[in-house]
Amino acid sequence: MTIQAWDFIPGQNFVLEMHKASINANKTLAVLSQSYLDALYTQPEWAAAFSDDPLGISCKIIPIRVRPCKLEGMLRQIIFIDLLDRDESDARAALLLGVSGKRVKPATAPDFPSNNPDLKSKKSPSEPKKKVVSKLKIADRHKGREYLKFHFGKLITETQGDGYFMLLDVDKMSGINRKFGDELGNEVLNIILNMLKEIEEPDIYGRCGDDTFFAIFKSFDHSTAYSWYKQILNRIKSNDWQKLAPKLFVSCSIGYVRFDKKDVPDRVVSRTIIGLDNAKALGGNAIYAGPGYVSKRAIFSSWEEDLS
Repeated sequence: MTIQAWDFIPGQNFVLEMHKASINANKTLAVLSQSYLDALYTQPEWAAAFSDDPLGISCKIIPIRVRPCKLEGMLRQIIFIDLLDRDESDARAALLLGVSGKRVKPATAPDFPSNNPDLKSKKSPSEPKKKVVSKLKIADRHKGREYLKFHFGKLITETQGDGYFMLLDVDKMSGINRKFGDELGNEVLNIILNMLKEIEEPDIYGRCGDDTFFAIFKSFDHSTAYSWYKQILNRIKSNDWQKLAPKLFVSCSIGYVRFDKKDVPDRVVSRTIIGLDNAKALGGNAIYAGPGYVSKRAIFSSWEEDLS
């Protein structure tokens, strides 16, 4: 590891030392802030790592956002580790998980999908009865908003520990509809809805707006939730959309918050909308945590319209 403040000593040539570091480094960590983006010497540093691995196969450059900033150009296309609004322990866990390059594989294997009823019914006498966990998928956006407005509160009160609520919005969906037509746009939305269950199916998920989706995990830790959000964005962006239409590219933005049984739906959704707006303000394909608290005055009483 080479860090300027630790390893560059008076009398050395700064440019040559950075040149040596860029050659010898396996990975380059870009610590993102507006100051970093505005600095002159930081740009060739990350550009050198990008040129060695333009497809991101070896993850030669790993951006880490520590301050609000607006990413543009090619740097915006690289998935970053987001340390905003985290305490020290959460930030450390997210950083170590992000730079490890490991998959977030579930600890338990999925049930074998046998179609033979005789095989399904055979169980060892000593095998404990498994608790059936039901998942709810809501494909209709009106029913999705209805669930959030009238039923989400009951789920919140039943939450044990931390739950996580997410809003995902398709970047520039109106442009996709204008260029490729509403029929193809609806197909894009249906594909994204099905993608939400591919990594780990949320407890409740679906559409709640024209191009907005929600997902609720009743029990999740922060690092696992954030990794899930990151994998969803990456899967959507890397999907072969050009099978549907040439030059079709799709990306999304995510806002999310943690909630517990003391929360109320309006505040949870309003906090998440703030996070989603901040993610979209970064240019899209971004994840942003909503604030931990909003006053009654700041609650979006008409948030149903914000999701339409």
